[in-house]
Amino acid sequence: MHSILKIGLLLIMVVLVPMSFIPSTAHACSCDIPDTAKEAMDRAAAVFVGTVTSVKKQKSGFDITFAASKSWKGPSSTEIHVFSPYGSCQYNFVEGTAYLVYASSWKNSKLLTVYDCGRTAPLPSAQPDIDELDYPDNTQRRLGETLADEAYLSLFLPPLLRITVELVLK
Repeated sequence: MHSILKIGLLLIMVVLVPMSFIPSTAHACSCDIPDTAKEAMDRAAAVFVGTVTSVKKQKSGFDITFAASKSWKGPSSTEIHVFSPYGSCQYNFVEGTAYLVYASSWKNSKLLTVYDCGRTAPLPSAQPDIDELDYPDNTQRRLGETLADEAYLSLFLPPLLRITVELVLK
């Protein structure tokens, strides 16, 4: 009887005591993703398209270097550095990949940072945001779309109907 009690106590210590050190809650990234590219740009300190040229591990996160090809807001240089802190909100950039980046200022400094909670995305999946940033009022069309629309209209519609459709599209 005494040995059963000892085994029971030992089992409790081996199983239950270590379980008390397991955290009861997990802290996830809290996101407030803007609904539009314009809203994201208004919140950001920098918005640009760039290709990752290096990802360097630092003490508290990653230092990412971009070769910027286009900028809507922030630094106008062709080389831009951003920081992505370790944790659940860390954005995992891949070297050699092009991204549309919405960067915030790190604790009100000049250091730019990017979190996983936002509209930062690799190309070409970021193309709708790029179109919105390039044409915020949606009244302009890209040259390729205009030429394709006109070619389609001239091939398939009679002249009078084509004029009516062209007026509606513009």
